[in-house]
Amino acid sequence: MKLTMQNIQLMLATILILSGLILLYLGLFMPPMGVIDSSVLVAFGETCTFGGALIGVDYHYRIKSIAILQTDKQISEVINATNDHK
Repeated sequence: MKLTMQNIQLMLATILILSGLILLYLGLFMPPMGVIDSSVLVAFGETCTFGGALIGVDYHYRIKSIAILQTDKQISEVINATNDHK
């Protein structure tokens, strides 16, 4: 797999969301031992999940905008080819 910016973004979003969900899950079942309170785990998990979601949304709309630009380019080429034949 070629490492482009989009692929790195997608992997980072996936890792952030998964780690956030794991920490949220662990925060529900860990008793407070005095080292790390479960509220800290929950807060960090929410932050990771939110960050991953933002990166995922950016990735989604960046891919859509690239597809729209390619479609516009193809339409322009067809219009230019039609005008050249006239």
